[in-house]
Amino acid sequence: MMQTHIKTLLTTSLLSVSAFVSQAFATDCPTDGRLKYQHSRVYLECVSANCMGQTTNTYKMTVRYKLIADTPPHQEARLCWKENVPADINDGRRTAHTIGPECPNGTNMTARWELDRQFKPITALATACDGEQYVYIVRELNIP
Repeated sequence: MMQTHIKTLLTTSLLSVSAFVSQAFATDCPTDGRLKYQHSRVYLECVSANCMGQTTNTYKMTVRYKLIADTPPHQEARLCWKENVPADINDGRRTAHTIGPECPNGTNMTARWELDRQFKPITALATACDGEQYVYIVRELNIP
């Protein structure tokens, strides 16, 4: 039981690690493509059974939509949030993939984000360093 709690805290901490380092936006976030969504205070709320209700800190988020001149040419949603940067994976108009913080074994955490028709992120499926997956609801913090 204690190991599960520690594992959950570690995963949530990994998603929030930049909160302790800096509140800055991802430095590798590309600015090309058409800006479709932007909010200055976005946080994630975990809805998986092993981390129910835990939240991350708030960070700026952007989603851009870009034509990629590849074979075949395609368009992809490119999301940036905290340390998450686009993974250059084409998976349809309403899905964005990101690469997150580096893991101790040299790989990176990843996330798949589902977007609504206006490119606003709705959910995220994050894969932690140990391969375990967590589902998050994307929330905006709106302060009047």
